[in-house]
Amino acid sequence: MLTRNLHWPLHDATPSGHVLSHAPVTLYLSQPDAPFALHFVSPTVTELLGHAPEDFLEQPAFWQEHIHPDDRDAVLADRLTLTPDTVMLRKYRLRCANGQWKWIRDRARLVGTPGQEEIVGAWNDITELLDAEETLRQSEAKHRFLLDHINAGVLVFRGPEARIVYANKQAEALLERSASALHALDTQTLRDVLIHEDGSPVAPQDLPVVQVMRRRQVLKDHVLGLRQGKDKEPTWVIVNAFPDLNAQGRVQEVVVTLLDITERIRTQHQIHRLAHYDALTDLPNRTLTHQQIDHALEMARSHGGQVALLFLDLNDFKSVNDSLGHSVGDQLLRAVAQRLVHCVSDAGTVGRIGGDEFVIVLPGASTAVAARVAQNIGVQMAQPFALENQYLQAQVSIGISVYPEDGSDRTALTRSADTAMYHAKACGLGHQFFDAHIFSRIDLQHQLETELRTALEQGHHQHGAAAGPVRRG
Repeated sequence: MLTRNLHWPLHDATPSGHVLSHAPVTLYLSQPDAPFALHFVSPTVTELLGHAPEDFLEQPAFWQEHIHPDDRDAVLADRLTLTPDTVMLRKYRLRCANGQWKWIRDRARLVGTPGQEEIVGAWNDITELLDAEETLRQSEAKHRFLLDHINAGVLVFRGPEARIVYANKQAEALLERSASALHALDTQTLRDVLIHEDGSPVAPQDLPVVQVMRRRQVLKDHVLGLRQGKDKEPTWVIVNAFPDLNAQGRVQEVVVTLLDITERIRTQHQIHRLAHYDALTDLPNRTLTHQQIDHALEMARSHGGQVALLFLDLNDFKSVNDSLGHSVGDQLLRAVAQRLVHCVSDAGTVGRIGGDEFVIVLPGASTAVAARVAQNIGVQMAQPFALENQYLQAQVSIGISVYPEDGSDRTALTRSADTAMYHAKACGLGHQFFDAHIFSRIDLQHQLETELRTALEQGHHQHGAAAGPVRRG
């Protein structure tokens, strides 16, 4: 240990001759009490601060006067509390010869025997280090600010267990957990939150972070749902995940971004519903009903099954609108739609194709099944409808066609069911199956009546033309 009574055997009259003069840092020896005058400072102080060593040695208060005013009291207080068992380590600013301030790290210790103590210290220039740290802090703060204000959640996973080590505020909001709670999550817990677009849970191997770690490739535009509770609608996000590889090509981190697209999907669903569902009854409209018929026929062709098509029309619905008003008519249509859905249940789908006309598609249904459904509809429709403090009766006429006997495609099958429905209405029947032989005779009779009516009209016009104009006397 350095002590004052050793008389510094390698010391001569000048600072440059001191054994400490050749140290790579600026060393100093100081009195242990105020004003803490220096009685040695190594020549490197000139390179450090621009001052000559003599400036410090000849002026007892020189060192103290060159401490930054904001730092001076704390530095001097540290000096007063130094003991042989403590080391002072402090950062503060010293004024250079050119008037600028330089950050130094001062490491000092009290050495010597009682009554002969002195302070031995070392100054290191840390200005560039502090500037670099400040630049880094500002950069980190800027990046953190940007990450916290971008319109996406950001998660950083690290290690073989893929633990979350960073989560921005958007990620906290999307996952409804604080950053500290997210840091405690494991992949199993996170998997319980995620669902596919069809609502099924995400398998462990399908987790985005697991896929990226296994394949070491970017995962782009993967749509997943965040399920926060049974009674809450899921939040839908587009997931992108990027691996950060080390020099050996191993994944050391995975950055995952979560872009909330819930509103976009909700809007798409609304647009789809407006385009495919009837606004009054909430049943599939004509467009969607046609798609359902085509799909049922395609499945029947592939598996050799049947498809039954029921066309329904409300009898005398126009009189309800004319006598009770369109508001009551709309209520009746909604009530009829609900009963039809109840009658069909899981056997098929009900659609409204316009006005008071409905279509029921029964995939895989035989003639017998179609007849039972039609009979059930007749029974249910016979029950009065309670609308605006009054009871209304509603009767329906149903025409039925069955693939492949009554048509090989939607157009033919629809025409057959429509024809059967008009026959049921004309004959006062509850329902009527299409019969090609019967309806061919009806079509022939209708054609003959049309031709006869046309011939009579033409004969009348020709007779009138031959008689010429009537002359008045």
